[in-house]
Amino acid sequence: MKKILVLLSMICMCGVALAHTINWYADNQIISTTTCQSGDSITPPTAPAKYGYTFAGWGDGYTFLEYIESTGTQYIDTGIVLNNLTAKITTDFSFMTATATDKPQTVWGFIGSSQMPRWGLSKIKESAIPAYLASLNSTNTVGTINTNRHIAVQYIQTTDYASIPYLKLDADNPVPCGTPHEFSKYTNNTISAFIFGRNNGGFVDNFVDCRIYRITFEQNGHIIGNFIPARRGSDSAIGMYDTVTKTFFKNAGTGEFIAGPEVGS
Repeated sequence: MKKILVLLSMICMCGVALAHTINWYADNQIISTTTCQSGDSITPPTAPAKYGYTFAGWGDGYTFLEYIESTGTQYIDTGIVLNNLTAKITTDFSFMTATATDKPQTVWGFIGSSQMPRWGLSKIKESAIPAYLASLNSTNTVGTINTNRHIAVQYIQTTDYASIPYLKLDADNPVPCGTPHEFSKYTNNTISAFIFGRNNGGFVDNFVDCRIYRITFEQNGHIIGNFIPARRGSDSAIGMYDTVTKTFFKNAGTGEFIAGPEVGS
């Protein structure tokens, strides 16, 4: 397992109250600076995170995983609100069951009132149409890594409310199918996006059995969330680490996520 071992700081303890600067290093670069008086207690900064490495320094530390898998009762509230801007969502995922049920199973998504948008990535079944990837109010592409694993890229344009057909998840050739859906125009959204389920006006529904390898949210050309599967060192909790906000998101549902192999192990 690769490790980054990082804590180099200069602390002077003198008999007089003098101001001192403490530099915190990771990979030979200063990642944080603390100023204190002689004799003060020092609180370490947030532990650094680097994809493919395990931090072995001062804090909780995170081990990154190839994926985390839900069993149908786990979900994550990202806190990300897609609001009044152009958005792009990239999801690296695989479904664990081949057949869709009549009820949608949502990899990520949210739905508000009738005046709010309904956006997400779901596996659903309607009448005689087989399982397919639902992507609402967006322009989509789907790439296939292998039979079960896919990359979905969704561009949500708030200026274009035209209906977009679903994309069928054919192993090697995703094609449009199904009936387009019309939804209300975009207004002031306050509903955050859930992962492994849908935020239905503040409540979770449409749980899914799937693996997620990574999911990235962009808005107005800027990455606002980059969620990577991880295990937290302090309590071995399984969840996703957002490298943008440097925040760990654990399961908000019941049961436990299944951890994939450690990255770099």
